[in-house]
Amino acid sequence: RLEEVDLTRHYGTLVTDTAEVEGRVLSRAIRDGQPLRQDALRLPPVFAAGDPVRIIVQGAGFSIVGEGTAMGAAAEGQRLRVRTENGRIFMGMVRDRTVRVGL
Repeated sequence: RLEEVDLTRHYGTLVTDTAEVEGRVLSRAIRDGQPLRQDALRLPPVFAAGDPVRIIVQGAGFSIVGEGTAMGAAAEGQRLRVRTENGRIFMGMVRDRTVRVGL
């Protein structure tokens, strides 16, 4: 619901367009009548800890695809640590439901 409030008493960047909330979830509870700030929103996680993950390791002139397990939660565009079946740990960027590791 939309409500008129005194914004001079609030800090942070406020959401001013409904398009800014599309595809995002709240990162904390919002009280009734409290303005919605941009820092209260985040992208939903693509992976949770323990999820199976497709890993793509890329270097100069080569690309290796493998499987691993997410060691934490991460959303699209965030960094994620993954463990391979042989125990190696890589840090990569979440893109298109894969973790991309550059060498």
